[in-house]
Formats: sequence, structure tokens, C-alpha cells
Amino acid sequence: MSEKKHFQKSVRCSVSALALLAAALLCTAVCSCSRKDVPETVTQIIQAVSKVPQTHTWYSFTQNGFEETALPAATPDYPYLPWTEATRISSVAATEKSLYFTVNRRGLLECVPGKKTGSSTVCRMIQDARFFPERTVDSIVLIEGNPVIKLYNDLLFNENNTVQKDNPFLIQYRTNTGVFYPLFFNRDINLKNDYQITTCLFDGKSWVVCAKSSDETETDFEYRQFTPPENYYRETMGTTGSGLETKSISLAEYQEATRTYSFDQAPERLRTLLEVLPENFEFSITVTDTSKNNSARTYIRGKGGVTAYAFLTETCTTALFSDGTGYFAGALADEHILNDGKPFTFLLPALPAGITYGTFGLCGRDLYVAWEDTSFFRTGKTGFLKADMKKVLYER
Repeated sequence: MSEKKHFQKSVRCSVSALALLAAALLCTAVCSCSRKDVPETVTQIIQAVSKVPQTHTWYSFTQNGFEETALPAATPDYPYLPWTEATRISSVAATEKSLYFTVNRRGLLECVPGKKTGSSTVCRMIQDARFFPERTVDSIVLIEGNPVIKLYNDLLFNENNTVQKDNPFLIQYRTNTGVFYPLFFNRDINLKNDYQITTCLFDGKSWVVCAKSSDETETDFEYRQFTPPENYYRETMGTTGSGLETKSISLAEYQEATRTYSFDQAPERLRTLLEVLPENFEFSITVTDTSKNNSARTYIRGKGGVTAYAFLTETCTTALFSDGTGYFAGALADEHILNDGKPFTFLLPALPAGITYGTFGLCGRDLYVAWEDTSFFRTGKTGFLKADMKKVLYER
């Protein structure tokens, strides 16, 4: 089946989402349509999107990294595994030039600009057999320009559970050396090795963690807050724990530090971007702000409903819903501001039932977004899409 026919067939699965989008398109543009050609009905939107020229490339994850594929539907089936054990993109962070995704069971996917100014970006998988193959890669933050990654072993699903071993729960990738170093072990925050670090969030200065220990009769939780000394991230190269300020905190203190927020408290430019959505449309949106070095924060409108992600840079604000409906305002790096800063709406290729879009990021002119085949708490084949947003937004 051709991509165009597949796209037209699978887009019918998202009619309700497109109907919502049609109502929001009065002042926006879809992909390559000009403002005067903005479609006003679901049928017209389907026709407009199906005419978009080739702007994207699909990739799927393999045992050794990733490879280009024709479509997610054309990717070989992969055994369904609990999401903590499956190869999948789990989080994103970015510097001014580089984009980083954590890939569970594989390593770090790095995307960087091409050698020529304005050219397409390139990406590579950075792996380390000491840390990634048998552990869940949970989240990432950038501290002083270096990725800091949280790892853990799922006590329920990990068949090769190594929670009793002396493994670090946070590691750092030094971009200047290309080497991963351990940052923190359980012992550094006064926890025994039989505790699994389930949550670990960074506020720009201090870490807050939840640790769990289970046996056949009971489950015990411990909560910690710790603050590394100045220069810790520059000087720690295999020797950890020196000078940490660590304290136990209560459940209430932990819940306050890790709570989700009302969408009314989201960054103003994100709220402005999504003003086109109906007030009764409920969603949860996880926000990565490249100007900050704290953990991604989640905001909820209503009861949550639809899942979405946002990516904020110095020049633009972008939001993407799991069905591929996206919103953009501002300018790509090294490009002029679009539409006087007013929002544009774009649609990524529709996906077959069971496959959804996940977290994403921008690097130069390109948008990278995760996709995965899910069934309840299990995940099958996964990968990512690379979309040339300069063609989508500027070459209309």
C-alpha cells in the first residue's frame, strides 16, 4: 500500500481529533497550505494534508541501534514487553545546538546540526554496555550542558533484576570526552542496595527521590532530598557522593515537590499557543523548556484526557498531541518569525490504530518525535519520525 493511501486510510481513525482541529483552524495554517487556503471541514483537511510533499523520514529501533523504514506499519513486529523493558524513547532534553533522547535498553540518541549551515540534522546512538542493556532508562536533564540520565531496575518485570548490585541510579554523559560516568549510588544518599529509585526529579539545584523496597510481605518507601556541592558535576569522574547534603523528607514534602500542575500555571506562551482549543477540551501536557535545567513538568487541564508534549526554545513554542496534531508559534533557529508570531497548526502523518506519537524535540530545522506500538502497559515496535519543519512551515 502506498504511503498516500495508507495515510488517507489511517487518518480516518482520527476524525474526532480532526474535527476539533477544524474548529481551531480559523487563524492557523496546516502544513503547506497558505492562510487563504486554510480548510474548514474535516474532509478538506484530509485532502490538504494528503497533498503535502515528502517532508519526513521514518526510523525504527533495532537490536543494534536504528534504521530507516518505509512506515511504522511496514516495520517488522516486535514482541510486546512491559514498557519498562521495551526499547522506546522515554524522555528528551536539548542544548542550543544538540538534542538528546533517552532510549530504554539502548542508550542515548543524539541529534546534531549537519556540517553545512541550514542543512538537515544527523543523529547517532551512543551506547555503553555497563549501564543500558539490563536497566530501565527513565528520564534526562541537562546540567552544565551534559546529559544526566536516571536508571533503575523494575522489581516486577525485570527478568535479570540486579537491584541488589551496587549500580548507580544517575549517570552523566560528558560531551567533551564521549564517556558515561556514574554520578550517584544508593549508598550516597543513605539507602541500601535493595531499594529501587522509582522517581528522581531535579529542580535546578536539588534532587528529590522516591525509593521502594519490597519483599513477600510488605513494601517500604523512603523519600530523600539531596543537593550536590558546587562543581560536583564537573569533578565527579567515577568517585561519587563527596559533599552531598542529604536529608529524609516526608511523604507530603515529596508529593509537593513532584506534583502535577494546573494548565493555568503553565508557561504563558504555551497557554497562548493553545488558546485555539475549546475550553472544555481536557489534556495533560509534559513540557520541556530548553532554557531551564530542571526535570520536565506536567500540566493538566480538567481530568487529563488526551496526552500531549510541548517543547520550548528561545525562538519558538511547539506542542504536539499523541494523534500528530501540532501547534507552532515563533521561528525555527536561524529563520524569521512566522505569521507575526501567531500560531500555526500542522499535522504529522496519521498512524494506524494502536500506534501513537510520544515526546519530541527540535534540532535546527528538523523535528524528531517518538512513535510506539502499545497495548495496555506493553510496548511492541518503536521508533521515531524526522520531519523537516522548514519545508512544512516556511516553504508553503
